[in-house]
Amino acid sequence: MPASSRVLQKFGQFRRTYTFKFVVLTVIFLAVPIILYNQFRIADEEKNRLLLENIGRNGQLISAAIQADLPAAFNPAAAAALNESLSQLGRQGDLSLKLLIRPDIPTGPKRFFLIAAWPHLSAESLQAEGETLHRTGLFDKLKDSCDGNLDQATRFSGEDGQEELITSLVPLNLPAGCWVVITSFRSEAILRSSLGRAYWRTPVVQAALAIYVLMAIVVVWLFGGAWRNINQLG
Repeated sequence: MPASSRVLQKFGQFRRTYTFKFVVLTVIFLAVPIILYNQFRIADEEKNRLLLENIGRNGQLISAAIQADLPAAFNPAAAAALNESLSQLGRQGDLSLKLLIRPDIPTGPKRFFLIAAWPHLSAESLQAEGETLHRTGLFDKLKDSCDGNLDQATRFSGEDGQEELITSLVPLNLPAGCWVVITSFRSEAILRSSLGRAYWRTPVVQAALAIYVLMAIVVVWLFGGAWRNINQLG
């Protein structure tokens, strides 16, 4: 008998064995979640892109509304009035707003200072939260000319410990310096999305993975039990 025929015969015999069926089942169990994950991830990325564009426009509208209240010259005493302006805008939704300025001073460090926020923060908390914002590297994306609207998807935990999702960072180039309005969302629906984190880390995907792994363990256990029974019978 030719060698090729012997190989085909052995393969035909192997196909009828329990081991072959178990190997096929294992391949299917590994391939299906990978295919489905990639398809759902692509759809989720498109959904997030549209969502980020929509909520980014909200940040631009808020920035345009507060621009009229910004002082012509940098004045720390105006912080109270700016806090009130932010609170009026922030109360309209589950928003977190922050207003920073990089003063146009010939000498001294070129850095941003957090001067107003909603929800309101004490003076000490403003300074601490400003330092935390600097460590995120958000302001590294701003040009020296202070232009361009930057849609974001950055997760941030403030001084109160509550997580929020920074969705827009709008710079305003005025004579007093470079103002920046940061818009964040605190709503549970936004925070449970995959914006600002890997898709596999979302609660829905992790729950589906746990169910799938449990189902795979049960199926393998059933196959293993049947395999042992067949061997004992043999």
